[in-house]
Amino acid sequence: MWISGPGDGAPGQGPGGVDPALFARVMPFFDRLARRHDHHVFGLERVPEGPSLLVGYHGRPAIDAFLLAMTLYRRRGRAVRGVSHAAWFGVPGVAGLCRGLGLVSGEEPRLGELLGAGEPLLVLPGGSRECFRSSRVRYTLDWGQRQGYARLALRHTLPILLFVTEGADDLYQIYGDGYRLSKRLTGTDLLPLCLPLGSHGLPFGPSRPVKLTTRISGPILPDPSAPDPVAALDAAVRAGVEAMLKPLRERAAPGPRGDPWS
Repeated sequence: MWISGPGDGAPGQGPGGVDPALFARVMPFFDRLARRHDHHVFGLERVPEGPSLLVGYHGRPAIDAFLLAMTLYRRRGRAVRGVSHAAWFGVPGVAGLCRGLGLVSGEEPRLGELLGAGEPLLVLPGGSRECFRSSRVRYTLDWGQRQGYARLALRHTLPILLFVTEGADDLYQIYGDGYRLSKRLTGTDLLPLCLPLGSHGLPFGPSRPVKLTTRISGPILPDPSAPDPVAALDAAVRAGVEAMLKPLRERAAPGPRGDPWS
C-alpha cells in the first residue's frame, strides 16, 4: 500500500518491510475507496515474484495506483513501493509523511536496497504533467523527456509491467493546465494551479464515484545490446502504454467546453 515502516524509515515486520499495524489502520479507508469505485484488476498474475517496475499512466489523481498496490498486497502479499518526486523529500513536514507512507525518491541510493530485497516499485513518469492538466486532454500519455525509469530498469535488469486504469480521467473534471501554468509562474511543477471539480461538482471535493478497472500488461524486458538501450526501452514502454490508452481515449466522453484556462 506504499506503506513501509515508521516515518523514521525503520523497517516493519510484514512483507517488503511493511508495518502491519500501520497498514491495518489505513486499510479500511482504501477498502471503502475500492468499493466506491468498484475497482477491479486484470493481469495481476503477470507481476513476477522478484523485483520489477510497475509503470503506468497517471490518473487524476493516482487513486488507481494506490488501489492497485492494495490489491497486490491483499492477493499476493507483495509490498509495492511508490517512487515519488524528489522535491517532496526536501519539504519539512511533507518529507516525514512521504517516508511514513513508504514513498521513496527516485534519486536516492535506497532504491537499490529495495530492489535487492525483491520489492516491486511503482513509477508514474507522467507525474503532474498528466495529473493536473485540463480534462480536455484525456487518456493521452505525456511523459516529456522522462526516462529515469528506463535507466533504473536497465541498471538492475528489471522487467517492466505496464498498467492503465479505465475511469482514471473521470475522477475529477479539471479546469486549467496546472502543470504548465505552475511552471510558467513559479518555475516548479509542485504548485498545481488548476481547478478540480469532484463529486457533485465540488471544488477539491471527493472523487466522482466512477468505476475503475486496472489492466496490467507485459512484461517488457530491457535489452542491453540495443544501440541505445535506454531510448529503445523507453520507446517500447511508451508504445505499450499508448496502445492500452487508445481504446479508452476513443470512447471517452469529450472534456469541458469554453475552458478559459486551458
